[in-house]
Amino acid sequence: MLSDCAIVERPSSGPRPQPGIARLSDSADLAVAESLRAQAEAIQQLGENWNTYGARSVRRELLLDGWGLAQSLVKLGCRAPQLVPTARGGVQLEWHERGRDLEVEVRELGVYTVYTCRGDEDEEFSVSDDVSRIRDLAHAFSR
Repeated sequence: MLSDCAIVERPSSGPRPQPGIARLSDSADLAVAESLRAQAEAIQQLGENWNTYGARSVRRELLLDGWGLAQSLVKLGCRAPQLVPTARGGVQLEWHERGRDLEVEVRELGVYTVYTCRGDEDEEFSVSDDVSRIRDLAHAFSR
């Protein structure tokens, strides 16, 4: 279970943080945290070939990294993303709303591939450690 693991608390920018426990302020935040935990635990249960097309099981450290990033973004006022497994053994955070999409894939620790789309405009880029650009994009989605 993920409940025995430290949650990675991420600052808005700067170097990778040390493990810590995310502080949540009210019952709505606790409900969001519980939803994220349930999604992460469901993903953790997936084995090899979970999609019947040869998908790898999700690497625990990548799941924890994505889960910690999601919680940190919520603490900063962003709407909670959906946590989704990837066939490569990573995890992806997703927001979709009124023709806008934001997807953040965790393929390796501290390295995030970001895809954003709004109408006919799309962009893909990578970030390492400094998640302020992800935070700014995620803030565009209402909470």
